[in-house]
Amino acid sequence: MDSNKPYCYLYKDSPDEGDLYVSTVVELPANKDLNAATQIVQTGKTIVTYTLKISLGLPAGIRTPADENIAWDGTERIVEVVVDSGSGTRNKKTEINTKSADPS
Repeated sequence: MDSNKPYCYLYKDSPDEGDLYVSTVVELPANKDLNAATQIVQTGKTIVTYTLKISLGLPAGIRTPADENIAWDGTERIVEVVVDSGSGTRNKKTEINTKSADPS
């Protein structure tokens, strides 16, 4: 495996203002692990970015970083989770929206 793929789960406890959480599961190649995430907040969008680090002895497989706590202002928000390979190109991304789908 020579690529990584983020899977992003977004959840909140209530529709009121407060905290929003992103839970991310990432598939990584062998000998790689994740550095701590950084967050950038733009209007209506939060980007959570992980960079890869070399960690000898780790097998290829799944990593589950700690849930990322994002300040939520009660409005619709997009959260984009990025796994940055360090090359600056073709980073793996998962984007998710806080707004629920209309059941009708």
